[in-house]
Amino acid sequence: MGWETLDKYFSATDGAPVYLAVVVLNPKFKWRYFEVKWDRGCVQNGKQNLKRYWLQFVANTEEDNRCNSTINMRDQSRL
Repeated sequence: MGWETLDKYFSATDGAPVYLAVVVLNPKFKWRYFEVKWDRGCVQNGKQNLKRYWLQFVANTEEDNRCNSTINMRDQSRL
């Protein structure tokens, strides 16, 4: 029972884009860690998931920047 629970949580963590990003951005590991530990199909899926996550993050950041710029312009016009 204990190993099943651990496997459940490790499996959930492995697929999380944040986990992928942390490992890939670590200069010691990069994608090599996954290439050694995972099968090729899982690595490809991981790369696609991380890319989707990154593009979503960039889009949200750009939207936040536009909103902040609009707010700052409104605040400056009141001065």
